[in-house]
Amino acid sequence: MRRLIKDESKCIGCGACVEKCSSAYFKENNENKSRIRVEKFEDRNWNRLTICTQCGVCTEICPTMALVKDIKGVV
Repeated sequence: MRRLIKDESKCIGCGACVEKCSSAYFKENNENKSRIRVEKFEDRNWNRLTICTQCGVCTEICPTMALVKDIKGVV
């Protein structure tokens, strides 16, 4: 899996991107099927996201705009 680049200072770890991903591809809210994984590091107060594709559906739902597409379409 490729790592998803996000703004660490904006991610609140809400999981909306995980839900959107599984809904978009599998038509169900199932985090085990989602292509996005959120790893929470409580001791460091940040979250790491990994992703297998660069489709961008997660950017549409992110409430804090921690995930955005750049001018080349990369998330």
